[in-house]
Amino acid sequence: MQQPGAIATPQTPTFPGNQGPNEGVASNVPPLSPASESREKERFALLLDINHELLYEVILLQGTQTELKKEAAAVNGNAGERKPTEEETLFQQDYVHCMRRLQANLSYMAAQADRKAETKAPPYPGFMTAPPLNLSLRPRAQPMGPAGPDPKADPVTDREERDKAIKDLYRRLQAAYPGVDFKKESAARLHHGQKAGNAAGFQGSPIPQKTPQIPNAPPPQVS
Repeated sequence: MQQPGAIATPQTPTFPGNQGPNEGVASNVPPLSPASESREKERFALLLDINHELLYEVILLQGTQTELKKEAAAVNGNAGERKPTEEETLFQQDYVHCMRRLQANLSYMAAQADRKAETKAPPYPGFMTAPPLNLSLRPRAQPMGPAGPDPKADPVTDREERDKAIKDLYRRLQAAYPGVDFKKESAARLHHGQKAGNAAGFQGSPIPQKTPQIPNAPPPQVS
């Protein structure tokens, strides 16, 4: 999988002390035991890696959506509003799957980093399974290499490798939360996500492609 180098390195959320979820916790909250703190740091590290991969998938999908719009404009002209093609709709569904997980992860991490006695943080991230990406689609955007877009890189292969990496990270994440019925939780969320998969709200909120960042403050949850 090509590792982006020309664009700015994605920035992850800033937590107190950048040491993990137990730093900077209010004094009225019992500190985590060494074993619990080590486990939480492992979970945070996995979530940061997952967010990194999801972010670059989102960038690839946004670039592809832009190219598809250009292709449609070249064929049909800029004749006002048009319905998205089936291909655009499928890419949009993948985009929504990734964005929902990014937002859920950020919200979970922020809650864990700011633990308070009167606030009950969620026991695990809102999504515990990898996004069901449609790998039969061919991205239009080129993968990023050390010097920018790499014209020699195969976008299909790059995406397949990223999908494998994301699935492996989620398997490790599931193992880090023993006892969680993630299949039941994810099935319910997937059903809900299919209803909202074509929501236009994501289309109007692109992530800047030159300086991709994960914001310091978690965006609102998508319901």
